[in-house]
Amino acid sequence: MTIELNKIYCGDCLDVMKDIPDKSIDLVLTDPPYPFEFIECWSKLGIVSKGLLKDKHYCFAYSGSTYLPEVLSRVSEHLTYWWAHILLHTGAHQAIHHRRVMSGYKPILMFVNGDKGIERDGYFKDTIYGAGRSKKLHKWGQAVAELAGLIDHYTEEGDTILDPFCGSGTTCVAAKLLGRNYIGIDISPEYCKIAENRLRNTEECLFKESK
Repeated sequence: MTIELNKIYCGDCLDVMKDIPDKSIDLVLTDPPYPFEFIECWSKLGIVSKGLLKDKHYCFAYSGSTYLPEVLSRVSEHLTYWWAHILLHTGAHQAIHHRRVMSGYKPILMFVNGDKGIERDGYFKDTIYGAGRSKKLHKWGQAVAELAGLIDHYTEEGDTILDPFCGSGTTCVAAKLLGRNYIGIDISPEYCKIAENRLRNTEECLFKESK
């Protein structure tokens, strides 16, 4: 299979990555599922990012907090942990019932392919203010606007962004709006169709739309 830019591919990311040239991706930006039944996704993220990211380039991944040590351990087998950004939720806190915690934030983990990341001009604040709940198209969806700052700071126009767990396509929509190329991968045919439809109809107003 020949992988083309600016398309969504349905399948397991480990299978699809075989058709993507090594060291051809400028940024990995994704939101893998958080429940422990999907913990293997984090190992896959590390493998895919190690093989496809350019040296010194970054991987960003939204994460829950419950299994954070295991998440860090699995990804760090392949990439170097760099930082943890904080996404502050707007509105009410979320009840994490099995830990009896009212959570008002979410980690966005940052890894680098290599021992040191490529230096960007200026500094990036590690606190990101949420754009509100955006679950209309995906129960675990994030908002397009929350990704825009990361993409704008850590890539240039024409760079290629990979989301190996793209869900309904929020990362790809944000990339398209900001003049970046994208490759989206998801194992769900249903969400791949949703993502493709969103991308066909992408307009500036989608910064306010849900994932």
